[in-house]
Amino acid sequence: MPGSRPSLPAFLAILAAGALALSGCAREIGRDFDPDQADRLVIGTSTLADATTLLGEPFRTYRLFGGKIAKWWYLRDTPGMTETVLLEIRFGSDGRMLGIIREIEKRAPESEPPDTPQT
Repeated sequence: MPGSRPSLPAFLAILAAGALALSGCAREIGRDFDPDQADRLVIGTSTLADATTLLGEPFRTYRLFGGKIAKWWYLRDTPGMTETVLLEIRFGSDGRMLGIIREIEKRAPESEPPDTPQT
């Protein structure tokens, strides 16, 4: 019947099923990699090929004033934790590494306020 509403028990069942489906959802963007492997690279010596061997293919590369920036990025988002790993390596016009920018962040969802005693 158009315009009819589901009964309260049916509505609650639909709501519970949706919450259950969402509770297992996880999102991943980029490619997982070990940022600690970047410690094996040497400024002035290592190349993009060296970095790719250690870290895998970069998420993206950019040309920049005769050089290049390679970016490795990974995000994992689950109901209990969000983890972001970002690694950018700048290479000069000769193809040698100039420096590394590294950022690793893990966040848990905001904790709920403690229950207050009732008087």
